[in-house]
Amino acid sequence: MFGLVWVPIISVLSTRSLQDGTSATPFLPTVVPLAVRSPYLGAYLSDGTDKDLTEMSPRFWTGSPLGWTGLIRVDGDVFNWMGNLTYWPAADNIRFAHSASSSNFTFAVGSSDQDRKGSKDSPRIYLHASFLSPITPADSFRQSLPLSYLSITVESADDKSHQVEVYTDINGLWCADEEEEVVEWDVYDRVDDQESQRAKWQALSMRLDNQRSFTEQNDRILQGAVWFSSLNNDSDRIGQTYSAGEHSNYTRSTFSLIGRLNNQKNQNPRPIRTRHPEKTDLFADEPVLSFAHSFGFVSPRRTLESRTILMSIGHVRSPLMQYMTEGERVVELMPLWTTRFETAENMVEFHLKDYQNACVASQEWDHRLVEDSKRAHSQDYADIVSISTRQIFMALEAVRIDDNSTAAQAGLQPIENGQALMLKEISSNGNCQTVDVITPMLPFLIYAAPDMIPQLLEPIFRYVSTGLYEPKPAPHDLGDHYPNATGRNDFIYSNLPLEESGNMLNLVLACVRLEKCKEQAQKYYALLTQWADWLVENTLYPEDQLFEASSNQTSLVIKGILGLRSMSEIAYSLGYMNESSRYRDIAAQYSRKFLQLAVADDRTHLLGSYGNQSSWSTEYNLFFDKLYGFNFFPEWIYNMQDNWYMIQAGGPYGPPLDSRSRDRAKTDWIMWAAGASNDAKTRDMFVNALSSYVRQTDNQVFGDLISLNGGWSVGFLNRPVVGGHFSLLALDVMIEHGPPNEHHLIILSRIFRRKRLRKELYQSMVAEGEEEGFGRSNIRGRSLSIIKSLQSKTRDSLRGEGGDRENDSEGLQIRLLQTDHEMGRNRFSLGGEDASEKGFSDEEEGTEADWDIGLQNRKTDGTEATKDDGAKKND
Repeated sequence: MFGLVWVPIISVLSTRSLQDGTSATPFLPTVVPLAVRSPYLGAYLSDGTDKDLTEMSPRFWTGSPLGWTGLIRVDGDVFNWMGNLTYWPAADNIRFAHSASSSNFTFAVGSSDQDRKGSKDSPRIYLHASFLSPITPADSFRQSLPLSYLSITVESADDKSHQVEVYTDINGLWCADEEEEVVEWDVYDRVDDQESQRAKWQALSMRLDNQRSFTEQNDRILQGAVWFSSLNNDSDRIGQTYSAGEHSNYTRSTFSLIGRLNNQKNQNPRPIRTRHPEKTDLFADEPVLSFAHSFGFVSPRRTLESRTILMSIGHVRSPLMQYMTEGERVVELMPLWTTRFETAENMVEFHLKDYQNACVASQEWDHRLVEDSKRAHSQDYADIVSISTRQIFMALEAVRIDDNSTAAQAGLQPIENGQALMLKEISSNGNCQTVDVITPMLPFLIYAAPDMIPQLLEPIFRYVSTGLYEPKPAPHDLGDHYPNATGRNDFIYSNLPLEESGNMLNLVLACVRLEKCKEQAQKYYALLTQWADWLVENTLYPEDQLFEASSNQTSLVIKGILGLRSMSEIAYSLGYMNESSRYRDIAAQYSRKFLQLAVADDRTHLLGSYGNQSSWSTEYNLFFDKLYGFNFFPEWIYNMQDNWYMIQAGGPYGPPLDSRSRDRAKTDWIMWAAGASNDAKTRDMFVNALSSYVRQTDNQVFGDLISLNGGWSVGFLNRPVVGGHFSLLALDVMIEHGPPNEHHLIILSRIFRRKRLRKELYQSMVAEGEEEGFGRSNIRGRSLSIIKSLQSKTRDSLRGEGGDRENDSEGLQIRLLQTDHEMGRNRFSLGGEDASEKGFSDEEEGTEADWDIGLQNRKTDGTEATKDDGAKKND
């Protein structure tokens, strides 16, 4: 059963209203996603300004065409509804609507003797086409399926009965964009109930005759197959026929004459296209996969199910990746869906029959995203993140790591949920697992899918742990050409070493805060300290970096400082208190020195590089300080930068990226800067700038590098870094996962130094915390409520030991602690001051700060935990 067919519209982007053709809302996205699920399944509508499906052919993100066409036959008259088939008159594309997961079109189909665009005045039939690429971040398995839906519903427009047939086809350009490539095809025909012939589904697949595993050409994979399938849930009322491998001219002509196809498979593999020798714009041959659906007479009395068909399209391959392991052994990684399905056919069948579940989950996601975005800022902001969502998932593929994978044979152990996520750096160079592409999309991961953070980092950790990668800083990526994560074994020096080392530490802190990777952080703690120690030596005065024009770039310094601050908290969360204090103090020292070197002489902005008074930059890395609530840089820095950005924003697309690139901006950093803004007007300016860009309809595809003269995409197309657009939503999430309130824990540990009370008190804190919905490793700023509830318990315990006088003193300390918390003076975590500045003497800091209250990874005897204790630590 389909259940829901026409997806309810969350963000309506209409080109013409159904009633009178007027515009319903001004928002029209840069590019319309149709079927977007993986690096090799990406169909977009990107030509023209009105996004009329009847006049446009879907394209891959590179701009190369994808053959996907549609015809509708009403009472014997044929109209084109998709793919610009100009031989037939066009239906009228009267409505377009968009949400994060779906793109939806309505067509009015009228009389054949009317003008090309006159059919909307007296339509006989409405055709609704809904392209759904499910968004289910909380369900990684469904999200991993490389398939997308097309639901087609027809209805009477004039309350009369009309005979209706609908046709769709695809060609071999879904397999490769070189027309000379030879393709072959298969047919899969299934009926669930042989007696009733109901729930009939058919699948047609096409693949390259010359399969080249793990090989790309023009960003297309020369491996695997495109699957085109259809589920007919009411075979009593809807006829379903197909054709596989016949010339497109033949199948379309057959449909236009009789409204059905011949259920035949051509046995001869042939090139994707053979052009006419004299008229090269014509095709002498073009094998296609085609479906025709005969609805019979469609009247107002027909049920929704009896006038709806469901189709699916996807690109499927197995294995997915090559991956470098210990001993320079390259292993093959299988797609996650193989954990459940033995064949692609089984997976496609599940996908078709899972439509209602996927549809409901996607609608819920769409609704939540829009409502959260409007609360965070505005409807314009909701439009921005909605149009960004599918692009993020196009870059990702989930792999399995278990006993059935050759990776397991190489000694790799399963990670959480037995999966890892592989990422392609789309368009900029095709690298695998690029750290500075994962980092910009962090806000989306925090908001929507925190489980994905450790899954993206695990392949990086594992590779570096083999010892095959020699540089001490973190790597930039795992290989030049996706899907080959074959490492950088030949590297002596690292690309972007400060950038990536700071990125990795900041990424790890995010999932530690969200309680998604504490075990992972413990396992790879030695690597984290290696990268942090490199930052200690190289952050304050960075040398030339790849893609950086000179040394001493202030944006990199900020990232390094905040990376060290993140490492301090990572160490703290794992019980390494001495190392935590060391990294925190170094970061604080560097931040003070940084302010001496990086502030312009006129105190109007941060310099782009030390000593260059004419330089400046959009300091997007300050977002980490706001995101994690470090408050490591003083407020006047943020206020100063806000004023500076407003001065530099000379047009509708916001300020330049920096003083070296005055005609360039990046959409991800625009929203990171918005997230770091103190001033509401500055934040509005950034949001409005990005909103103006996504409305620049002349762009061919959504790029994150734009020209400020006209808002053109000038590179970096279709990349997942648009996850950075979710910065305002990520801030809201992290408010609930603030930094550990170390100041409170220290005072509590001083008050209750006696070992007999220690365990009882901490257990009470954990129990209270779990009742309030936060775990034992996440006792944050909420410690005030815990302290209040413990007052009576601790007072009784102390009196039981004859400690009335002590209790009076300590009760006063608790009351002072409450007052301190309520006034918002978390002295310990602000900037890493000296002990004397915190109000504690050096002697107190060294002898009485018994840290183990509330620190689950401390040993019970109060001694410092060591790295070797990781497996022994008691939760």
